[in-house]
Amino acid sequence: MSHILIVDPVAPRCRVVLELLATVGWEPEAVATPWEALGVIKRKPLRLIVINGGSHSSAGLALSYLLRTCRDWAHIPVLQLGGDEDDAEAREALRAGVNFRIGYDTGFEDLLLRLALLMGNEPATRAILEASPASAFDEALTQVWQAQTDLLHHPHLLPGTLYAAREVLERLLSLRRDDASVEAAMALTRVPRGGPALRQWADRHLPCPPQTLDPAFERLMGRCFSPLSWTAEPRSSPTA
Repeated sequence: MSHILIVDPVAPRCRVVLELLATVGWEPEAVATPWEALGVIKRKPLRLIVINGGSHSSAGLALSYLLRTCRDWAHIPVLQLGGDEDDAEAREALRAGVNFRIGYDTGFEDLLLRLALLMGNEPATRAILEASPASAFDEALTQVWQAQTDLLHHPHLLPGTLYAAREVLERLLSLRRDDASVEAAMALTRVPRGGPALRQWADRHLPCPPQTLDPAFERLMGRCFSPLSWTAEPRSSPTA
């Protein structure tokens, strides 16, 4: 099972989310404060942290910011659940290194789908994806992908935020339903699909050291579009 930590001081709301995640096969745990969350992070590997938005959001954002300053924890994705579509609140979440935000008005199916994308390739995730219509999957994939590339292109964030965004991109690539879905998300968010252009993009936007793509990540990107490859020049025709 994959561990998810929910950090929310409002007990009834926290209990609803906890029960929802447990029903699909994840292993959620809930705490009320960032201090309790740090205790959990130190004793078990976490796949995802869910913090609350709205009037009680400051503590969760502080936790996210702290994670992005610690090398051992910087890669853990953070989801903010709840809050307004207010520009100021969105900016604060961005500065704190939050990977994705979902409102409380999101339906359970949409919430689980986006959580599945953030969690990556595992049995519970696969079951959710297989039950999702193709249109819903494509929309959710593009939204989550766009959020990560917004983090990668932002000029004033902590280096640890880049590690977390890259972690989510790797999980999205491991989950692709088909190449067309990922191709659409990459095209909409202006991420090159492989070869020298992808390496140049990585030099600019992925954390250092190293500034170049490591072989494992580049192979993962390349598998999505093989036998196609991109260079800085116009794309050549696929080989047979």
